[in-house]
Amino acid sequence: MGRYIECKIGDEYEIVWKYGFGTQASEMHRINTELGIGEYHLIRYEDDDESENLRYVYTTKHDDCDGDLLILNKSDLDLLEKNIKLLKESDKTASDEWYIAMLEAIVDFIREHSTQTQFILEGEF
Repeated sequence: MGRYIECKIGDEYEIVWKYGFGTQASEMHRINTELGIGEYHLIRYEDDDESENLRYVYTTKHDDCDGDLLILNKSDLDLLEKNIKLLKESDKTASDEWYIAMLEAIVDFIREHSTQTQFILEGEF
């Protein structure tokens, strides 16, 4: 059990990152708010009356959301790598250990799926 960041590749969701149990807060928002990379949204899941699937809608209320979503493009890869390097060289490396590992997992995922141009990462709270 745990909280995950997933991304849909084709028709299937794949795990990008598993948050550190009991140690790591949801940090996907930091990629957008601190690094200025991607498009970030809080999301709430709703039943889709047309099918058996859940769909999400954007929400602005943190207490009304089920998770978060970060939209990255393949072109964000260089900027992500540059910021990982800067974070590793900073004096905050120890406190950002989980965050840096999450960024590295996202970079590895984008590289692994290099034929895809957009990555919609869905996180759980």
